[in-house]
Amino acid sequence: MPDEFELARAIYRAIEQDELRSIYQPKLHCRQERINAVEALTRFSLAELADVPVDRVFLIAERIGAVEALTDWLVERILADRVLLASDGFSPTIDINLSGRLLSHRTYIDRLAVRLEGRGVGVEITETAVLFDPEEAIRNVNLLAEAGIRIAIDDYGSGFSSLAYLKDLPAHELKIDRMFIKALTTSHRDPLLVRSTIDLAHALDMEVTAEGVDDPLSLSLLRVMGCDQVQGFLIARPMECAALSAWLADTRNFVGKGAAIVDLPVPDAKQA
Repeated sequence: MPDEFELARAIYRAIEQDELRSIYQPKLHCRQERINAVEALTRFSLAELADVPVDRVFLIAERIGAVEALTDWLVERILADRVLLASDGFSPTIDINLSGRLLSHRTYIDRLAVRLEGRGVGVEITETAVLFDPEEAIRNVNLLAEAGIRIAIDDYGSGFSSLAYLKDLPAHELKIDRMFIKALTTSHRDPLLVRSTIDLAHALDMEVTAEGVDDPLSLSLLRVMGCDQVQGFLIARPMECAALSAWLADTRNFVGKGAAIVDLPVPDAKQA
């Protein structure tokens, strides 16, 4: 495994040489039985980064000041991919993960709000991202929301959740961390936590997305609990834009017919 200095150089080289790619993981709306949104993820084609966990790459990118360039690259790519999807008749919201460092960067957020306004792109922020600079972060999230950009709180429950921040953030969606969903069918406590989180989010006028839904029983339980959206390998693995368009075309017949989601085609794992 390369050391941090080697990885830092590789990150800059990947940006300069365009050795990056975007992949998309669909979110299934449980009641509508359709895909209204996808999450955009970044992957690195450069050999030195290909086998490094993505979270580690982004942590280093934050430390060396490269996360802004990485985010700019992803924004431009997803905007281009959204045009391609629209040409095939699809217009899902594409959600992008926003670094906590950038969330407190007023100049960057001002520019991002202008770039994304009216473009069908949402922003996912982690609950811990607010902790870098709470006052500035909340101000910037409000700025994005005022520009009509959909806000999701990602990985809820994985950090030090604060109801104070939750009530102050103009979020439209709360994503429950996969660690709670993984134990949904084997734990006595996790279903209670998931159900209470769903009820809390609904009381705050937010939709709820469960991450890491990988088996039919978990999906059934989440439906009963009133979860709005689910995301995980049971629905689809992350895939590149062309594969996503083909997958959406294949699943179009299932919309509105109450078909079992386990019957939906799942892309080859190699695409992730």
